[in-house]
Amino acid sequence: MARTTMQADAVDPPGDPRNPDRFAKWLEKQPREWSVAIAGRVALRALPIARSYGDISSVMLSIFRATAIARFAARYPNHPTALAAAGARQHAEATARRSSGSSARAAAAAAAAVAASTARASAEYAAAANSALLWDFRYEEPTIWTAIEKDVQALFNGTLTAEQLAVSTLWAPGTLSVSAGAKWMEQSQRLLVLGGHWQVWIDWYNGLAVERPALGRSEAEDAVYTDLPGELPWDYGAEAVNLEIAQRLAKLSVETAASQIPDQSPAPLRVEERDGRVSKVADRDSPLSASERDFKAWRDPVVDHVNELVASDFAAGTNHGRVRDRLTMLGRLLPGEIADVKERQFRIGYEIERFEGLIAAYRSGADDMPVMGAPQLEDIDRLKVALKMGIEKLERWSEFRKQANEMSASTTGADSEIVGEALDQIAEAMEERPRYFDPELPITLRFLAEAVRDPVGATKTVIYGAIKSVENLISFLGQRALGIGRKGVEAVEAHISKAVATSLVVGLSSGALLLSSALPQGLAWFKPLLAALGYAG
Repeated sequence: MARTTMQADAVDPPGDPRNPDRFAKWLEKQPREWSVAIAGRVALRALPIARSYGDISSVMLSIFRATAIARFAARYPNHPTALAAAGARQHAEATARRSSGSSARAAAAAAAAVAASTARASAEYAAAANSALLWDFRYEEPTIWTAIEKDVQALFNGTLTAEQLAVSTLWAPGTLSVSAGAKWMEQSQRLLVLGGHWQVWIDWYNGLAVERPALGRSEAEDAVYTDLPGELPWDYGAEAVNLEIAQRLAKLSVETAASQIPDQSPAPLRVEERDGRVSKVADRDSPLSASERDFKAWRDPVVDHVNELVASDFAAGTNHGRVRDRLTMLGRLLPGEIADVKERQFRIGYEIERFEGLIAAYRSGADDMPVMGAPQLEDIDRLKVALKMGIEKLERWSEFRKQANEMSASTTGADSEIVGEALDQIAEAMEERPRYFDPELPITLRFLAEAVRDPVGATKTVIYGAIKSVENLISFLGQRALGIGRKGVEAVEAHISKAVATSLVVGLSSGALLLSSALPQGLAWFKPLLAALGYAG
């Protein structure tokens, strides 16, 4: 019975791959996954040297088909591949029989790699792997043997598991010769002459051999190149197959991006489509956690206190201009009808946050802060407490504040200057498209940009809300661009089409990418969105 990867024979050293009999006997004692990985990587390395003076399109298609399923089997050993592998093996064997020279050897190696992936008895999978090695490529590309030996040694030493080997580069640093790289470039150009549709396979191979493979590539992405999601139209030729793969990739890209785009969350800016433009969601009808009478009973004395301070201790001409600025804004935002105050609740909440940060700076005795008397400091501290108690009665702010406390770790360490610059960039881009953006949106973003740049008032809540506001805007447009309907959005007449939404996302992408660069973990979903829309991030 074949042993598992953890039961590999660590005593018997690997035989020389150039000695077929001894190497095959050694492989029989090793886990099946080793033979699958080795055989698959032999075939992948042989692929660039395949030369055909006949139907190169047919030859290369069969080799790509076989190497793709062989690699899939090596990376996902528990995924059933027998049916897809059987067709690929027959295809490659037929190519080997009707070809000659290097193309015949490359096709035979690919067929052997598929055979290894489906064999179960140790003698069978070892023989299949050894069969791939028997096709001597030393004259076409001598570095193949060096690379094979490194693979075998990595498995024997335990440096890599078979699955890890399957996603490592085909040539370790320093082992990809100039000739091997040149052969692949020549092969790529030859294929592109046949048609741009070959780019799907060129990109696939580049990700394995030339670049570091994307370890985050999903099983679904790897399966796209095989018959596992459904049989590809192999009988109709390379163009039909490659175009189908391209469509699969595009569909998968959209599905991946769609699954990652977040829904809108509580923040100073949430958006909707209204009258054909992206507009701010109104807060006028948002709930209160108290009766309007009780809210006014809190609000009116607070407003009186604010106005008293502005007229006395913090009047114009004193050296506490930043306190006066915050008090003045609160004095303007808090009065009025309750519905109007609800509409301004995030602006009020931000002013309170900045006011709290300012008081903390005074208490810390920062070098750039003027001296404030103890009675004045106690007075504004009492006002701060009253303000924080009352603002929590506005439920959308309260919900946002609670979420910010729980989630602000995701934006901890954000560069506030870059965040502010990104907000200004996005605001400017919206101002250039007044047909699609309500003017209140850039006004809101510029206010948020000012707040995050406040050296003492840019609390974690302030920065978190600014970032979430942009995320809400971009996610709304992204969902519209991908044709996603969430939470009833499709029930609204869509004046902003998918094409327009795509254009708007791209137009805002510079600022969004800048914002992403300011975050420790970035906006992880944004680049996949751009890719799904056909734009590089």
